[in-house]
Amino acid sequence: MYPLASIIEFILVGVGRMPANERAETLCMMFARLLPDMSEMDIAASRQQVISRFWTVPEIAEPVVDLLDGHLALRSLLRDGIDDDESNDWDEDQDDYEV
Repeated sequence: MYPLASIIEFILVGVGRMPANERAETLCMMFARLLPDMSEMDIAASRQQVISRFWTVPEIAEPVVDLLDGHLALRSLLRDGIDDDESNDWDEDQDDYEV
């Protein structure tokens, strides 16, 4: 199998050939499918590749970097146990809202 850096570079080159108004959405969709299987180091490397290739086009780079950063933040929250019973003050019998 090819190294991840080569695969991501191949994807970025292909997306670079698409119409400009489709690039950000396409990259976000591609990464959204890949992220669950990527390590944190892979995500960081991909983030750097996106910034390097699209640094002059913030409307493409920013949404993709936001997606990658958000995914890493979510992993961190889940790893740190945000849903611990001790930190959850919510009463399970309580309704979400009253009508």
